[in-house]
Amino acid sequence: MKDRYASAKSKKIGKKYVHKHEESNVLISDIIHRNDLGSNIYECFIAFDENLPFFFEHPVDHLPGLLLIEAARQMGIAVVHQFYGIGQDTYFILDRFFSRFYNFVEFELETILRITVNEFKEKNRKGNGKITGVICVIQNNKTLAEFEITGNCISKKIVNRFRKKNLMQVSTI
Repeated sequence: MKDRYASAKSKKIGKKYVHKHEESNVLISDIIHRNDLGSNIYECFIAFDENLPFFFEHPVDHLPGLLLIEAARQMGIAVVHQFYGIGQDTYFILDRFFSRFYNFVEFELETILRITVNEFKEKNRKGNGKITGVICVIQNNKTLAEFEITGNCISKKIVNRFRKKNLMQVSTI
């Protein structure tokens, strides 16, 4: 397990798995499946660039909450692509996202994100699905924040058709 952790920690996940165009906007490492903890548990590390202006426009002595939220969102997207067979031709649409912060997340300490996938439903054979889970932010074996997520994976073709229909309705008002 330590070898898998070392290699996962050492590099960021590919930007296509988290729907980013710029490598600098990727906030997580490669994800590993933690079968030793449960068949539905996955982990990665926070891996960020301290020069990102959105998160670090002023001096901070801890990881910003919005950075943690975005990292959790990226993890949810990556898990469905890598472990649940959702293709790259889908949108990941957050339906619900609840956050709880228990303590500061420190810069100096290794930060793990652990998702427990409570449910994944494949809606049809076209790659659409729905995921629910809890993502914990962990330092020194303590949970410092939790995010409950529900996300829908919907093919770009269906989303584009829906958006076009909505735009047509708006233009007739």
